[in-house]
Amino acid sequence: MKFSVLLPTCNRLELLQRAVQTVLMQDFDDWELIVSDNFSTEDIKGYVDSLDDERIKYYRTDEFIPVTENWNNALDKSSGDYIIMLGDDDCILSGYFSLLNNLIELNEQPELIYTGALLYAYPNVIPGCDSGFLRSYENRAIYKGRKEAFILPKADAKQFALDALDFRVEFDFNMQFSLVSRKLINKLKAYGSFYQSPYPDYYASNALLLLAEDVLIVPRPLVVVGISPKSFGFYYFNDAEDEGNNKLNNSPNEEMVNRLKQYILPGNVMNTSWLISMDILANNLSDKFDLKPTYQRYRLLQIVSAFAAMLTYKKDAEKI
Repeated sequence: MKFSVLLPTCNRLELLQRAVQTVLMQDFDDWELIVSDNFSTEDIKGYVDSLDDERIKYYRTDEFIPVTENWNNALDKSSGDYIIMLGDDDCILSGYFSLLNNLIELNEQPELIYTGALLYAYPNVIPGCDSGFLRSYENRAIYKGRKEAFILPKADAKQFALDALDFRVEFDFNMQFSLVSRKLINKLKAYGSFYQSPYPDYYASNALLLLAEDVLIVPRPLVVVGISPKSFGFYYFNDAEDEGNNKLNNSPNEEMVNRLKQYILPGNVMNTSWLISMDILANNLSDKFDLKPTYQRYRLLQIVSAFAAMLTYKKDAEKI
């Protein structure tokens, strides 16, 4: 059983080093780590070369490309039987490979494994959290309150994706939660690139739930999802979405916006990128499922976000 860890990065060497070390410290050796450097000015290659480990493979783009494209670049360079995507401010916890290798064998090679995770916010990243925090995602509906691994019924898997199309979060879309079989990756690639849309994890996570023949849920936290001062989460929680999207180079393109212009409202960029992701999902899988984003709920969320922004602005103005 060979695992591939995809690790796209751009000018975040200090964070990258920590993420890489969590892979090197695993007690299971059959893995590869794909570092896809998105045109960094920092010496990412020098660091990778210094590790002198043939399992760690370095690739650099010829120009600064959108995050979605860099994710696909990392995936295309991989060769493992199962693949996980990490951000460079994330990590895998001790025993990740060995535990999942045993569970994969016990459950006859499920196409998708969805694990538990911890969320780590660095100090001073989220307003009001000067010391940062470490929290568990254990209360999400997808874990069903259980502690041991179990196979998720296909009807439930589909419903979670339908909830996402209805702009409700019953499971977390971050790709760090998912260990994906090569078989399932190839199945999704029949609909174009594996990662699509401005929010590639929103698209891929829900497509995987819809297409997987079997989904193994492992409620135990096995990864840590980081929100660092250089992550998109920092910009989102500090009301700087436009700056964050520029850092990702992943804003919706004109074609995407034009197709949905009758529905799009100004407001929260995350909601609009979510809408675009769900629209692409519905169009791609139309041969298998009757899917449609709930445009009315999206618009309601945008209206609520606009009013919330106005209230925040008013409160800030009153302090001046």
